[in-house]
Amino acid sequence: MATFLYPLFTIALLWLFFRLWRLRKNNQSIAAGVLILQLVIFCWAFDGVILSLGRFSEDDLLMNMSHARLVLRNLFVPLLLVTGYEFASRGEVPGFQNKIIRLVVWLISLSLTGFTGFIEWQLRDDLFLREFMGVVLYDHVYGFPPFLSVLVFIVLTLMGVLIWRKLKWVWVWVGGLIAVMASLFPLLAFAPLVAAGAQVVLASCLVATERRLLAPDYSLTEGELESRISQVTTGRSKKRS
Repeated sequence: MATFLYPLFTIALLWLFFRLWRLRKNNQSIAAGVLILQLVIFCWAFDGVILSLGRFSEDDLLMNMSHARLVLRNLFVPLLLVTGYEFASRGEVPGFQNKIIRLVVWLISLSLTGFTGFIEWQLRDDLFLREFMGVVLYDHVYGFPPFLSVLVFIVLTLMGVLIWRKLKWVWVWVGGLIAVMASLFPLLAFAPLVAAGAQVVLASCLVATERRLLAPDYSLTEGELESRISQVTTGRSKKRS
């Protein structure tokens, strides 16, 4: 099952990556949170590529790629707090326009990212080769409880509640809640597949939210949406000149 699902999840993440790229390509004033989201999606897709191709790789190559896979899989996840904050700010959720709170969110996100990188560095030699439902991969021998990811997803879910109340848009909350639930069962035999599926769901919900913020009525076609973004960008350029 995993040999089929991991490539499927990877294709979905790559589609979301380029979908987000298309949404932001004409918007010169794009928020940092969207760039962070694109980075996280890319890292999750890279994780899926290595898992999908693991059985075709030699041990040394697979081990080296697995080092990068394990680091990138969780390294930038804390920065999704910035994405959630900026979504709420752009949606005019009360309290999310405060520059001090924005700075605090950035500092917390960067601190958690640094701590995640430190943990992965400490576990750099803690690898063993195993097979999971037909997929050959290197994984941590002892691992580390995913409490940082759970914490980030919980906060993102709470932000999703506020966005839901303000914009009547439920999907940030849905994506965050599914990610929390998937992270709480790390000992199940099929937990890695559940976590990978939850990543796709969360990424889909956040990309859909970006489109929702660009087109509040959510009724525009792709061409109309890109035209509106271009008009807004042109208008801002004229004002600056």
